[in-house]
Amino acid sequence: MTFHSMACGPDAAGIAPAVFAIDKHGKRDRRTYAVSADQVRRGSRPIRLEQSTLQQGPLRHPDLVKWSGDGSPFGYFMVVSPRVHALLSLAALPQHEVFDAVVQWPKDSHRKYGRGESPYVLYAFAQEQMLDSLDLSKTSLECTVRMLSSRMEHRTSLPAGTVKTSAEAWQRAHEACPADQRAWVTPSALLCPADADFEPVLDFASPHFPIATADVDLLFLDHSHDPWISDGLRMSLVAMEATGVEFAQSWDDKRLLAPSSDARGARDAAMLAFAQSHAGAPATEASFARHQARRFEVLSRRDRVTELRGGAAPRDIIEQLEAELDVLLPAVYRDCLMNETFPTRGRFRFLPIDELNTVDDIDAEWTAKSAPEAVRALLVAMDESGDYLGYLLQEDSMTQLDDQLMHFNHETAAVMPSRIVLKPKAADVE
Repeated sequence: MTFHSMACGPDAAGIAPAVFAIDKHGKRDRRTYAVSADQVRRGSRPIRLEQSTLQQGPLRHPDLVKWSGDGSPFGYFMVVSPRVHALLSLAALPQHEVFDAVVQWPKDSHRKYGRGESPYVLYAFAQEQMLDSLDLSKTSLECTVRMLSSRMEHRTSLPAGTVKTSAEAWQRAHEACPADQRAWVTPSALLCPADADFEPVLDFASPHFPIATADVDLLFLDHSHDPWISDGLRMSLVAMEATGVEFAQSWDDKRLLAPSSDARGARDAAMLAFAQSHAGAPATEASFARHQARRFEVLSRRDRVTELRGGAAPRDIIEQLEAELDVLLPAVYRDCLMNETFPTRGRFRFLPIDELNTVDDIDAEWTAKSAPEAVRALLVAMDESGDYLGYLLQEDSMTQLDDQLMHFNHETAAVMPSRIVLKPKAADVE
């Protein structure tokens, strides 16, 4: 049996968006959902979440999103799509509560794309019950109390079998905990250093391994807030083509011992059957995958301009530029470049010929993770904030740039048509 760390991360459609809580007025909620599951329980319904402007990717609603930024809760939470929620209902999970949630697009996108609201489900796992995911008869524990005033640390070891429930372990920790201090209980194999973040160190050489788990498909072992999931649940998420999911590390049965049972086999079969019947990435992910395939094809071909010209040497400085960047300029832009008739007023400064580059040369991650349709895009102007104007390749060409001037947003990685129109005679920029 192997357990895998599951986190919100990049997928075939690039970086997955993070979300933060908002109040009824649409402002960031830094209080209602800032501490614990108990405060979530007392909050308004449905729980409203908004995607961060800095998501750096196409507008979409993946199957897993990360609750982060201002207003983040300090606890064990997951925000998943309804179809992943249905899959998790077939799994064996630690004690938890679920809440209806709504995720909307970033506020900056509402005018152009609308609110983009989509239903989600928020899972809240109680920290005090996390240890019930372990077989406490076989797993040693440590109660750790960090003295915030003196930066000292006090530990109490609880050998395997000395406590029977998570609640009992937490009670012992709090009995040794002075007023206004914080206590933690972890498997002894996870050593908690005395730092402000309470981040445990994974001690892979510890004699306390393996940690023995109960018959569960998901558990939290440390304070990184990312769960560990079973083979069966991971295979089902892969078969479902779940989006926004990244599997980072894995622990095998040398470090994490999980029981095999007929019940586990039946759950695995039921989860896999459900996943296969609900497989398929959303249209945005499919479109992104097509753009990624085209990006790979475009970048795998070099010297297209030279090939189209029959191998002839460049005749002037503009042809030299085209040969260097391996793109053919739009006619109007070429004319403005030759005659220096770019707009001189407005927020964007048009670049001289020796400063021109493609987006891949400036930031390859932009097309690799967020906007593959911008492969070989020529950036021709920029403003003080770092946004660009430029040209995309024509849809049916690996070489010819399209006539439409585009706006490249440096924060969201969105690429959209610009209202600026170039003319041979200089015009004001909006």
